[in-house]
Amino acid sequence: MISPAPYIPYEKRGKWYYRNNGNHEIECPPPSKEIEEKEPSKNLEKALPPSPHQLLSIPRSLFKSRLWSELKSGPRDLLQYLLSYSNTRTFKDVWPSAETIEKDLGIDKRTRIRYEKALVSKNLIRIFEPYTTIKLKTGRTETVASRRFRFLFKGYIAKDFQEFNTAHGLTYPIVDDLEILAESLDTIAKKIKYDLNELQDRFSAAQFVLDKIAQRMQFDSIDNAGRVHVRLHSTVYPVETAQKLLPANVLIFPQKKDLVINARTNWKKVKSSLEAKAKRAEELVKEAPLLRWKEKLG
Repeated sequence: MISPAPYIPYEKRGKWYYRNNGNHEIECPPPSKEIEEKEPSKNLEKALPPSPHQLLSIPRSLFKSRLWSELKSGPRDLLQYLLSYSNTRTFKDVWPSAETIEKDLGIDKRTRIRYEKALVSKNLIRIFEPYTTIKLKTGRTETVASRRFRFLFKGYIAKDFQEFNTAHGLTYPIVDDLEILAESLDTIAKKIKYDLNELQDRFSAAQFVLDKIAQRMQFDSIDNAGRVHVRLHSTVYPVETAQKLLPANVLIFPQKKDLVINARTNWKKVKSSLEAKAKRAEELVKEAPLLRWKEKLG
């Protein structure tokens, strides 16, 4: 008897089954008449009951970042708890109540507020208070009735896309720098004490902030591990803003005073220059063992 193709439902003794990639027979609900034969695996997934597992995901570039390693365990636990309410690809907004968070994590109100402030200050989440009018991803506006948490992961997702595209030759959509920065503009505006409403739109505001950061950046050196060291002469523009948008081997070190290094430059020029340095730094690291081998041979 020939086994059915994987993930195509078939009837057997009055019941319906499908076979997975391991050729194991698994019982499933009867297929709907609306199921299209072209995409059996997708339609079968819709037909199956909800998963009993509560899964969460974190962008790989965030998990490998210095920000994540330096994030204290309390705020990190809160972020992972919030992620458990979201989905694993688009990181949709979540809205567990303050009481639910405190009960599930075993913390009091003051501790919860402290953890939330830590995540907001690191530009990892944004919190909408009750009855705030927010803009949805579809472009529509909505007034939220309860506190809502939004994950500010676009920069990390963009890095994951870029790394995957480089490694596998596939093309995930490239997320624009302005789109990444636009999601955390309000947090930045409070830090720099600037009314971004004076500008035409959020993308103009994002360009304004990126150019101000670029004017305060200064190349320092390249270390033996192939990492590009850059100084950010600012106490108000957050390091995380620029770090999200640059290659992983570019490290930004904040300085203790605000200083404009080059008032004529802009973000596009600085980013292009640093990307070129980062690429060359990676090449030098790969070439180093060969050069040492040649030196030993004389």
